[in-house]
Amino acid sequence: MVGLVVGPLLVVFSAIVPLLDRWFAALGMLLAVAGFVLLVLRQPRRRQPFDGDDGARV
Repeated sequence: MVGLVVGPLLVVFSAIVPLLDRWFAALGMLLAVAGFVLLVLRQPRRRQPFDGDDGARV
């Protein structure tokens, strides 16, 4: 989850601040991709069965 936030921030900061090396951008992209992959892998394998509920009751 941290990679999804810190990764793009590193890419943006490396584009704005000229003192940062290119490996900050590469590290940011790697963190963003790794965060996304972990997010997809943590999803439940099976969906919950539909119970007929349409949402909140008012």
